[in-house]
Order: sequence, then structure tokens, then C-alpha cells
Amino acid sequence: MVKITGRTLMAPAAAATMALLLLTYTRSSIAQARSQAHSAGSGGLKTRRHGAAAAGSGSEGESGKA
Repeated sequence: MVKITGRTLMAPAAAATMALLLLTYTRSSIAQARSQAHSAGSGGLKTRRHGAAAAGSGSEGESGKA
């Protein structure tokens, strides 16, 4: 049987504490990012299609072709 001492309990306790802190930090960061995106008027976390903004403008290298 393993003798239970302060050292045998410290590593699992530290690992559990770090995991709890990481979980709390990530959840609060995601919630804050969603809140900021929503308040900015973007309607949430939406991804923009690549090239959608430059498709109609013709400013992305097309003017130099001849």
C-alpha cells in the first residue's frame, strides 16, 4: 500500500488546480469574445468568405495584368 504523504497529494492537487484554472479561463475568454462580437454588431461569430470583399473591387492585382 502506498503511504499517503504531503508529496503524494501535492502533484495531483496541483494538476487538478491547473486544469480547473485553464477550464475557467478558456470558458470566460470564449464568453467575452462572443459578447464583444455581438456588441460590435457583427451578429455573432461569423466567418467571412475569402476574397468576398475584394471580388467586386478589382483592387487585388487585377489592374496590373495586361
